[in-house]
This record gives sequence, structure tokens and C-alpha cells, in this order.
Amino acid sequence: MKGESIGCCRSQTDTIDIKMISNPPHAFGTKVEFKCESNYMDAGVFWVLQKSDGTHHFISHVTSRSKEVTGILTGYKSSKTGNYYQLTIASFQEKHEATYYCVRHRNQKLLFSSGTPVYLPVKTTTMRPTTPQQIVVTSKGLIREEAMKCPNSTIIAKTNPKIISCEFYIWVPLAGVSLLLLILVIIISVCCGPRRSKRKCKCKRPTNGTNGTHTKPFQNNK
Repeated sequence: MKGESIGCCRSQTDTIDIKMISNPPHAFGTKVEFKCESNYMDAGVFWVLQKSDGTHHFISHVTSRSKEVTGILTGYKSSKTGNYYQLTIASFQEKHEATYYCVRHRNQKLLFSSGTPVYLPVKTTTMRPTTPQQIVVTSKGLIREEAMKCPNSTIIAKTNPKIISCEFYIWVPLAGVSLLLLILVIIISVCCGPRRSKRKCKCKRPTNGTNGTHTKPFQNNK
């Protein structure tokens, strides 16, 4: 994988590559190693990472004499090994999940390698299959779920007649509700029926011209 320069063009021989030389991490606490190869090994390299939110962070700088200058990030070790530069994460943690780059600065030019993303595989949760409950229709037309384990009334009557069957607990509330509805219908029909006599108005009708008041006869006391 060949890198890309920032700010100016690069020649065809100016390259920098990054590779992961360890297995991709499948759990936290594993060791992760990268190597960076460049056609100018005397220039040294910078190690940087890019978080998932797009921000870049400096990890370290390694000179051609394997002198390391670290940043504020912890858990990293960089060095020069033979003809390549190496970055090691001794114990991979959640804070180390990012895309990694090695960068070279030479002749006032920055050359970035291609990015190597390092993330733990996303765990997918599988839903447990649900077994639908079997519906059983009895001879009386009642629908009963198999999970209820309601015993058969005929078997109960033969084995123990003192045990009340399940149908009894179903029919008694239904009969009570039906009786209450019947009483309510009778009350409404009696109170609000059309045969109810109309109330007569007992108000006195007003006398013509007097607005309903009685006037006393006029007496002349001469």
C-alpha cells in the first residue's frame, strides 16, 4: 500500500507503506504490532492515529538511530528494527481502537501511508427463537393454551370429584357478567322508556296585560 503526500506531488520512487505484522485483535489485552517501510530509512517516521470521530492524535516519533519521542498517549512502544520501523501495542484496549498511519517528513514534505484500521469485531446478539404456544380447542368450544396445563374435567371427575374443573372458573364469571348486563338493560328500559308519563307543568299562566300580577281596584276617597 502506497502513501500519499500532503501539499505537493511526490515522485514515483517516494513511497511509505504500513502493515500489521501481528494477527488482528479479537479481544482486549492482545498484542498488536505494525511495521512501516520507507525508501528513505534515514529520515525517521512519525506514528499517528485517527479516531472514529475524525480527530488525529500524535503517538510518537522515531529517528533513524531508534531514538523515540513519545506524546501523551500511553500503551505504545516504537522503535527501528532492521530495515523498517515498528510500533507495538503490548495490551490492546478500547482506547487503542483507531486507524493507524506512519508519516515521513523529508525535504519539507509530509508523506502519509495508507491507513490501517484496528477495531475489535462487533459482537452481534442473536435472539432466542420463541416457540409459539399450541392452541387446543376443547369439545365445548373453549380455546385453551397448551401452556396452561388445564386438566380435563372428565378425568378429574373420575379421579377426584372434589376438585373443581377449569371450566367452572370460566363459566361462573361469564354468567355473573351476563346477569348484571340484563339487570342494567331492564333498569334503562323502565326509566327511559317511551311509555313514561310526561310531567305536567304546575306554573301559573300570566294574566293578559298584567304580567301575571293581580291589581287592586282603584278607589276614589273623595
